[in-house]
Amino acid sequence: MERDLRSGPAIGRRLALGHPWTTIAAVSALVLLVQIPLPHATAWHFFEDAVDLLFSGDPGGALSLYGDRPDLQFGPLSIVVAIPFTLLGSLGSWSAMVVFSALGVGVVWMLRRALGLLDTGRSWEKWHMTDLLAAALFVVVWGDVAVRTAHIDDAITLAAAAAGVLAVAHRRPGWVVIALAVAAAAKPWGLIFAPLAAALPDRRLLRVTAVVVLAGLTWLPFIIAEPATLDASSFEIANETSSSLRALGITSPTTPAWVRPAQLIGGFGLAAVLVWKGRWTAALMAGVAFRLLIDPAANRYYTVGLVLGLLVFELHRRPRRFPWFALVAAVVLEFGQYPWFPPALSGWLRLIVTVAVLLVAVTAGRRATGDRRLL
Repeated sequence: MERDLRSGPAIGRRLALGHPWTTIAAVSALVLLVQIPLPHATAWHFFEDAVDLLFSGDPGGALSLYGDRPDLQFGPLSIVVAIPFTLLGSLGSWSAMVVFSALGVGVVWMLRRALGLLDTGRSWEKWHMTDLLAAALFVVVWGDVAVRTAHIDDAITLAAAAAGVLAVAHRRPGWVVIALAVAAAAKPWGLIFAPLAAALPDRRLLRVTAVVVLAGLTWLPFIIAEPATLDASSFEIANETSSSLRALGITSPTTPAWVRPAQLIGGFGLAAVLVWKGRWTAALMAGVAFRLLIDPAANRYYTVGLVLGLLVFELHRRPRRFPWFALVAAVVLEFGQYPWFPPALSGWLRLIVTVAVLLVAVTAGRRATGDRRLL
């Protein structure tokens, strides 16, 4: 009897490892189901509003939507993606949650495929329990953007960043540019990933420039129709007590004017330096960490971007080892936003985590890959 009890977990492990994608899909579905009786798709109304404004019938209102609604803090591409879902009416948010939950599983596939191509001493076809646990960690925190908030803009940006990593691993410069341009067109802060286009040799500056230009072109009709569209970048939100910005001593009640430009320039600059030094797998986590470090908000759905960046870095640096840093970051950033957690302490822990990520990113040595052309 005792032997049978002990064999239970072993059988479970064999089943999970024998059918890893079924297991990951099941975890993703469970995250969706658990959220049903809880608040979900809390940000979906922003996308419904944007689509309504775009098709309002007012020639001036359609392209001036960002000037009229500066709280719509996502790119034109996100509105385009939202259109087919909004056509489904009340089923739109549910459809979006299902589709973008599935996209999270797709991100896991892209990351795993990329790691296999980077010659990290592992086969992407063969799974280990640490791989499965890392994938489960990601799809759980992915639920914040796909289900709890339905922030499809962030989901598109992060999925496109993962596609960019895969394109780098495949040594497909054209696809790298397209993926990173999509990331920035879906959400302005996605520009911090643009330096990843320089991870491959030759025409590095041209590719980074192409990412910026292509993303900018999606905004051009709106800027021409309503120059005030540019003012949307200065939209203010509350400087939360639980933010690391507060922990840094910035007590302004709302977003300081310098924060958004600093996030973009600092995140972009850090990523560029890391790519230039041959440590491109640290670029994603560094860019996101800098953004979170000085962000006045401390939203839970911010967590998944940092976790994605940490997984790229940790699983590339330490194959077959569990990504403990990603787990710690997820726990601190997630639980720190629950009502029972002291807000000031949450801000300090958030500060410690983001600074630690930045220190690791800038001090870690370059890990050799099987293809020196990436360096």
